[in-house]
Amino acid sequence: MSVMALAQKDLEIVTEHIQKEFPILLELSSSDLTALRNNHILERGIREEERRYQKEILETIIHQMDKRFAEAREETNRRFEETNRRIAEMISYIDKRFEQVDKRFQSIQWMFGIGFTAITLVIKYL
Repeated sequence: MSVMALAQKDLEIVTEHIQKEFPILLELSSSDLTALRNNHILERGIREEERRYQKEILETIIHQMDKRFAEAREETNRRFEETNRRIAEMISYIDKRFEQVDKRFQSIQWMFGIGFTAITLVIKYL
């Protein structure tokens, strides 16, 4: 970054503008200017303290949000595990019911087979 020196005429223009826009500065003594500068430095320090405080608040909020998200994630995982457990129980129950139905169907098959055989024998020998 290059610094361009101001010409004397430019400095005069800036000085005239400052005197025109801020006439109170002409009335201030050097001690008043020093006090203004000190106030400016004090204000800057206060702003930096405010920024630090706001940063701490934001960090606290972010930490709390992270904590809440972690808790919500744990709760969601717990609910999914509970749902998975219930689904597994239902599948197990359905499998048992199918096994029972299969056994009944096989029993009915045997009964029909024996019944047809008995009817066939009765018809043949009557």
